[in-house]
Amino acid sequence: MVDSIIRKVQSLEAEADAIVEEARASARDTEQSISGEADALRRQFEEEFERGVAAVRRDEEERVARERTALDEQAAGIAGSLRSAASSEAAGQAAELILTHLRKD
Repeated sequence: MVDSIIRKVQSLEAEADAIVEEARASARDTEQSISGEADALRRQFEEEFERGVAAVRRDEEERVARERTALDEQAAGIAGSLRSAASSEAAGQAAELILTHLRKD
């Protein structure tokens, strides 16, 4: 009878060991699966983030280019006005010099 109980306990221990090993294997599989999914999600997030950064960079470069063009046009207009004013002033000074010279003669 004692031998029968010992065998039964040993059988239950073996069964428990098998269940524990199966649970450990299942946990490892689940951990690997979750790790793989986490890696895939991380890669996806990084790719989406990089695309977003690239889009923002492109938008910013386009905005800066538009502003630069507008400033270049504005500077060209100012330069033209200055040239015209300088030209008018130089002509006025030349006329004044000629008149002064003629008056002396």
